[in-house]
Amino acid sequence: MADDVGYIHLLQRIMRRVLKTSVDSAEKIVFDESKRLRFNSKITNVRWDPTGKSDVVVTYCKTERQGIQNYPCIDDKRYRAKARNFISTFPIGVLKKSIECEQKPDEQCPVPVFNPPLSDQPELKQYLDYTEMGILTKVYIQFAIKFWGDKETYFTPSNSSGYDCDAAPLIYSLDGENGLKGSAMVAIALTGERGKEAADIAADETKNTLDWVCEEFIDVFNLHFQDRIQKTYGKDKLVCSDIVDIFIPTWSNDPLSNGCWVVPLLGSAGKLNFDFPVMGNMILSGEGTCDRHSGWVPGAWFSGDRSSRLMLKDRVKGFEDLSVLTLCDEKAVDYFDFNEETCFFDIKDGNFATQEES
Repeated sequence: MADDVGYIHLLQRIMRRVLKTSVDSAEKIVFDESKRLRFNSKITNVRWDPTGKSDVVVTYCKTERQGIQNYPCIDDKRYRAKARNFISTFPIGVLKKSIECEQKPDEQCPVPVFNPPLSDQPELKQYLDYTEMGILTKVYIQFAIKFWGDKETYFTPSNSSGYDCDAAPLIYSLDGENGLKGSAMVAIALTGERGKEAADIAADETKNTLDWVCEEFIDVFNLHFQDRIQKTYGKDKLVCSDIVDIFIPTWSNDPLSNGCWVVPLLGSAGKLNFDFPVMGNMILSGEGTCDRHSGWVPGAWFSGDRSSRLMLKDRVKGFEDLSVLTLCDEKAVDYFDFNEETCFFDIKDGNFATQEES
């Protein structure tokens, strides 16, 4: 968050290794790949072949953002692209929603629909049925003056709005040496129903989010930071006008994610054995498919490595002996070394065929 170029620059620096650029500097990267990249496009349907004999046909539309996270098709035009194979990086929450949408026309579904339906794959459907997406919503608040200490985290139990102790259980300071120093910003971490409530409020354009944040949280700050507020502001309590700005991300109700991470349901023991293999000419990737790093950004990166290796080995001649061991595998940690110069993990010397069998 403290990097001026933003998180997207990290992705761009990775992508420029395989894509052409018209601008490539430390401050800005612009891609020049109109035939390979489809910007402002949303996939509505994926027709794949479980036997792997036919091409994959991806149907998509042009889209523009509306509100915080809504990306509807701008018109009725649909475009199609064909390929021998398809690597899906849709989150698990999107796959679960896709199954819910299978009986509806594509236009009524906010996520891609697969044909044949994903529900036709019994082991995959069982896995999706016995998982749900966890919720974490962070309420970012900026004040005119920093009134808390130098700690990074503060446990702030508070009862309000029917939540016992969980009204605002954890506050992170973003104003620190390793963060946005001088920003006077904090983030309140909310989970479960409380997190969903905050995300729903932020996504509802008819609601005044600032009023809600003030009503819900200003008393929490006054309760837990009373002494520092008096010293910093010279008054007993903060009021709504002391809030400079707010931001609430909406992962839980964002159609592109439908949640934050995979959570096994009670009674799921023995029913989560799906290992996300190559399925004909398609493989399901994304952080939720990387057991060792599920729920984290590295999981998304390593799952792409895993899925690409599996697809090459299974579907492309000349890659029959390719190792499919990646950092998504529990045992893989013994076979990689971190390269501090490249910031990548290099495969250790040795016979990988033997390592995979061990």
